Amino acid sequence: METQLLQNRVRQNLELFYQQRTERLQSLTLDDVLTRSPHNLWSTEEPSAPDLVARLLEEYLASFEGWWTTLLQDTDFCLQAIQLQEQITTPRYAYHAQWASTHNRLVLDFINRYCHPDFAIDWAKLLRFNSGTN
Repeated sequence: METQLLQNRVRQNLELFYQQRTERLQSLTLDDVLTRSPHNLWSTEEPSAPDLVARLLEEYLASFEGWWTTLLQDTDFCLQAIQLQEQITTPRYAYHAQWASTHNRLVLDFINRYCHPDFAIDWAKLLRFNSGTN
């Protein structure tokens, strides 16, 4: 009985996790992502525009998920989530499709606004945007 209750709780939370992420991605703009993570752009490695946008997207989404981080501290919850992951198909597929669409859209915007013609990131432009001096 207790196992079934845990499975139901985990399933509901997994579905909520994917649903909330999908909804947040639908109308997301590059400015939303950049202003939410203004100090996390610098890296010791030269990232590509797609890599940087992916990292910013994940940081943006995670910034709303304190409740999820708390749940992941429970080992039993994590084990059940791993086991149930494959069963949460519809919300998970919808999220991944929306993530890919949003990522592609934001990468294109990022390249148009913050990259040199060779697609290397123009850090000066990006830092001016982040400092509010654009």
